[in-house]
Amino acid sequence: MNIKHSKSNYSLDNNFLHTNEDFVSSDHDGEKIILDIASGTYYKTNKIASDILKFLEKPTNFKNLLNEIYAKYDAPKTIIENELKDFIHKAIEAKIIISKSHS
Repeated sequence: MNIKHSKSNYSLDNNFLHTNEDFVSSDHDGEKIILDIASGTYYKTNKIASDILKFLEKPTNFKNLLNEIYAKYDAPKTIIENELKDFIHKAIEAKIIISKSHS
């Protein structure tokens, strides 16, 4: 996914994450095409990002999402966690994913 991004120190630990319902998406050959109708911007994801977004159709926290992705893919958990955090931060900045505090 090509999203301009600046590193954020924003913590995901105490938040619920879910996909933005204002965006329209379509699955195509394991990839997801996402359209922000308001801006006309669209994004194309790979299979792993599509799986992440599918898990986030229902609100969940980062720990649960990490465990779901870790169970599905064969890689060290620390690598998955770092890559997942990076993707989530980029998707939040692009407003593809919504993050809300549950404190």
